[in-house]
Amino acid sequence: MGISRSRRLALAVAITAPVALVGPGASSAAPSPRALGPQTTVAFTGLYSPYGVAVDGDGTVTATSYPDESTTPARVVRKPEGSQVTLDFGEIGSPFGVALGPDGATYVVDASAGTVLKRPAGGGSATTLGFTGLSFPTGVAVEADGDVYVADSGNARVVKLPAVGEQSTVAFAGLENPYGVAVDAEGTVYVADLDGNEVVKRTTGGTQTTLGFTGLSSPDGIAVDGDGDVFVADAGNDRVLELKATGGAQAVVPFTGLDSPAGVAVAPNGSVYVADTGNDRVVALLEPAKTANESFVFAAYNDFIDRDPTPTELTAATTALAGGGTAKATFLKSLSTSDTYLAALVNRFYQDTLDRVGGSGEIAYWTGELRSGRRTVARVAAEFYASLEYFQGFGNSNNLTWVEDLYVKIL
Repeated sequence: MGISRSRRLALAVAITAPVALVGPGASSAAPSPRALGPQTTVAFTGLYSPYGVAVDGDGTVTATSYPDESTTPARVVRKPEGSQVTLDFGEIGSPFGVALGPDGATYVVDASAGTVLKRPAGGGSATTLGFTGLSFPTGVAVEADGDVYVADSGNARVVKLPAVGEQSTVAFAGLENPYGVAVDAEGTVYVADLDGNEVVKRTTGGTQTTLGFTGLSSPDGIAVDGDGDVFVADAGNDRVLELKATGGAQAVVPFTGLDSPAGVAVAPNGSVYVADTGNDRVVALLEPAKTANESFVFAAYNDFIDRDPTPTELTAATTALAGGGTAKATFLKSLSTSDTYLAALVNRFYQDTLDRVGGSGEIAYWTGELRSGRRTVARVAAEFYASLEYFQGFGNSNNLTWVEDLYVKIL
């Protein structure tokens, strides 16, 4: 697990007694548009009610296919650039979620059998993982270290099977019918609660949060990308929604013609894939190819501000970079000293230390402090870790617990 930017900034800072931070306020940040190409249909043949979809770094797509109303059995199919192939999972009754492991292995949930199957990346026979007591499991996700998470919908819980160790129940509270599950690089687990009409997450520190999606109707599949942005298949509303890790309102991912979308997956390059269950297909919005200068601008914005540039920002930056010479250095300097960067930096402090998005008033206050020079970045980091909110929440109002958590978070 990597060390967050705000933790690195706080490494050399002495932290004193807990102090009060500015009170919470509502964030007013707007979602930045996701610049994706036109919608395409992945060229699978014979799909029937696909519920799960996964994609690897090469753009190879894997999908589940339910048994149809005639004689075609349930299948797990894969579409590389060449011909479609059917993966050998033996006899499988009701394939729902599908996921890819860090080693390229394929994991599939057989809902009716209450099992989770794993097929090695290099082929060979599928094996049944050692989950017990599952009741109509639906979603599956695999962490970078090989731990497997399953949405055990019939038991209204999420269970975890470590790569080495025994099955355990992830301590979510209040789940009604968990259908989709995802896990990010930090080990935070996300769940789409079909009947609860909400998306919740649980951090490795044990904090459960309801994400800011609104108007959900039977949310099904869920995915989280490398930036921590969360995507949910809002099946009852025939749409896919995105919520940025940096906060702001949800955005509708611009798919068209969806009918009860279930699974959703995001490729490493940002392309988004959806199992369009009611239409018996998988559709995608592909990340368009970028010029060298466009790639530079996207990388800079994501590194400094944790988001993609808006179309206006991208046009202005690439126009400036076309001048060559010192244009790149000038662009980076202006970006790294902008109020936009300072606001993103402050919001990252809120997320990394307090596990929440900063309110608009809070962001404005700390940005003003940094802009005026009254506080340095290191001093702001120290005050977040020394805050009463951090002390009471992550330190459990106990000095020993607080100090132990500081060592874990910072070192």
